[in-house]
Amino acid sequence: MALNDNEITVCLFDAGSGAPVTEALEVDAIVRSAQDETHVHLRPAGGNCSSGRGRFILDPRMRVSIQVRSSGQPLTQASFEPMKRVAY
Repeated sequence: MALNDNEITVCLFDAGSGAPVTEALEVDAIVRSAQDETHVHLRPAGGNCSSGRGRFILDPRMRVSIQVRSSGQPLTQASFEPMKRVAY
Protein backbone atom coordinates (compact mmCIF):
# COMPACT_ATOMS: atom_id res chain seq x y z
CA MET A 1 0.00 0.00 0.00
CA ALA A 2 1.22 3.49 -0.86
CA LEU A 3 -0.34 6.69 0.46
CA ASN A 4 0.00 10.32 -0.54
CA ASP A 5 -2.27 13.18 0.43
CA ASN A 6 -5.63 12.29 -1.15
CA GLU A 7 -4.36 9.21 -3.02
CA ILE A 8 -4.05 5.53 -2.12
CA THR A 9 -2.62 2.63 -4.13
CA VAL A 10 -2.97 -1.02 -3.14
CA CYS A 11 -1.22 -3.96 -4.81
CA LEU A 12 -2.68 -7.40 -4.09
CA PHE A 13 -0.85 -10.70 -3.69
CA ASP A 14 -2.09 -14.22 -2.96
CA ALA A 15 -1.55 -14.96 0.75
CA GLY A 16 -0.53 -18.55 0.06
CA SER A 17 1.74 -18.35 -2.95
CA GLY A 18 2.74 -14.69 -2.94
CA ALA A 19 1.76 -14.43 -6.61
CA PRO A 20 0.26 -11.15 -7.84
CA VAL A 21 -3.55 -11.19 -7.98
CA THR A 22 -4.57 -9.85 -11.40
CA GLU A 23 -8.17 -11.08 -11.68
CA ALA A 24 -10.98 -8.54 -11.76
CA LEU A 25 -11.69 -7.45 -8.20
CA GLU A 26 -13.67 -4.70 -6.55
CA VAL A 27 -11.46 -2.87 -4.06
CA ASP A 28 -12.45 -0.19 -1.56
CA ALA A 29 -10.54 1.60 1.17
CA ILE A 30 -11.85 3.21 4.33
CA VAL A 31 -9.39 5.79 5.62
CA ARG A 32 -9.88 6.81 9.25
CA SER A 33 -7.99 9.68 10.82
CA ALA A 34 -8.46 11.41 14.14
CA GLN A 35 -11.19 13.62 12.66
CA ASP A 36 -12.59 11.93 9.53
CA GLU A 37 -13.61 8.73 7.84
CA THR A 38 -13.33 8.65 4.06
CA HIS A 39 -14.46 5.89 1.70
CA VAL A 40 -12.43 5.54 -1.51
CA HIS A 41 -13.33 3.23 -4.40
CA LEU A 42 -10.14 1.96 -6.05
CA ARG A 43 -9.92 1.38 -9.80
CA PRO A 44 -7.49 -0.87 -11.68
CA ALA A 45 -4.10 0.83 -12.07
CA GLY A 46 -2.22 -1.83 -14.00
CA GLY A 47 -0.98 -5.28 -13.06
CA ASN A 48 -2.16 -6.26 -9.59
CA CYS A 49 -2.59 -2.66 -8.34
CA SER A 50 -5.65 -0.49 -7.80
CA SER A 51 -5.70 3.18 -6.87
CA GLY A 52 -8.12 5.94 -6.00
CA ARG A 53 -8.41 9.48 -4.71
CA GLY A 54 -10.36 10.74 -1.74
CA ARG A 55 -10.37 13.60 0.73
CA PHE A 56 -7.87 12.69 3.42
CA ILE A 57 -4.47 13.80 4.61
CA LEU A 58 -1.65 11.77 6.05
CA ASP A 59 -1.98 11.48 9.81
CA PRO A 60 0.32 9.52 12.15
CA ARG A 61 -2.76 7.98 13.83
CA MET A 62 -4.61 7.01 10.66
CA ARG A 63 -5.98 3.53 10.03
CA VAL A 64 -6.81 2.13 6.62
CA SER A 65 -9.19 -0.80 6.01
CA ILE A 66 -9.05 -2.47 2.60
CA GLN A 67 -12.08 -4.44 1.41
CA VAL A 68 -11.72 -6.78 -1.58
CA ARG A 69 -14.63 -8.44 -3.36
CA SER A 70 -14.41 -11.12 -6.00
CA SER A 71 -17.40 -12.65 -7.72
CA GLY A 72 -18.62 -15.70 -5.83
CA GLN A 73 -16.19 -15.19 -2.94
CA PRO A 74 -16.76 -13.74 0.53
CA LEU A 75 -15.57 -10.22 1.34
CA THR A 76 -11.90 -10.10 2.33
CA GLN A 77 -10.79 -7.32 4.63
CA ALA A 78 -7.51 -6.14 6.15
CA SER A 79 -6.61 -3.15 8.34
CA PHE A 80 -3.35 -1.21 8.50
CA GLU A 81 -1.78 1.62 10.45
CA PRO A 82 0.45 2.86 7.60
CA MET A 83 2.04 5.78 9.46
CA LYS A 84 2.80 3.89 12.67
CA ARG A 85 6.47 3.65 13.52
CA VAL A 86 7.76 0.12 13.96
CA ALA A 87 10.60 -0.61 16.37
CA TYR A 88 13.21 -3.02 15.02
